Amino acid sequence: MAVGSQRLEVQETLALEQFVAKIVERLEVIDRDPLLIAIDGELGAAHSLVAAALAPVVDAVLVSVIDFMASDVTDDEWADLNEAAKIDRCVDWPRLRKQAVVPLLAGMSARWQAVDVVSSSVDGTYGLRVEPVVRQPGPVIILVGPLANHPAIRDLVDVPLLVEGTQLDASYQATWEKRVVEVSEKYFTDPSVYDLVVSTD
Repeated sequence: MAVGSQRLEVQETLALEQFVAKIVERLEVIDRDPLLIAIDGELGAAHSLVAAALAPVVDAVLVSVIDFMASDVTDDEWADLNEAAKIDRCVDWPRLRKQAVVPLLAGMSARWQAVDVVSSSVDGTYGLRVEPVVRQPGPVIILVGPLANHPAIRDLVDVPLLVEGTQLDASYQATWEKRVVEVSEKYFTDPSVYDLVVSTD
């Protein structure tokens, strides 16, 4: 687990390759198969860039946190939650664990219905996509997206990574996006819970 953060700048391709090499070194000394890597960071940080660079190198299976955004919390219910509860309820952690992470860590295939993030109802809830996401087991699982190293999943994470940097032209209008942005200020406060920190600014 996290043993003190090391900061690496990703301002060009070479730096990203250096970051990937550091992760590969870290994986070589962990005696566990499969391994779970969490690529965390605020909404708009280049999680997918880091995941796309790392996945083929370590033969990883990708699981998106966004697939498991809480779909059943209405705007009224959200407004009544305190800050800590909002951080906990932003993602459906029990479903993510049960349907994706736990089966893959057990060497089994995983199957889930992703939240349809373009189908927001007037009350702030979301539906699920009809076509399921299916992932086959592999030696490394990458959980990627905002809140990926949340305490609700951290007990299963072998290598927690933080990606810093936001899209300067980002304009978040969807309910789920606004909720992630709202909780980020209180959630991303302790870099010591990550093994490595990479900046994409």
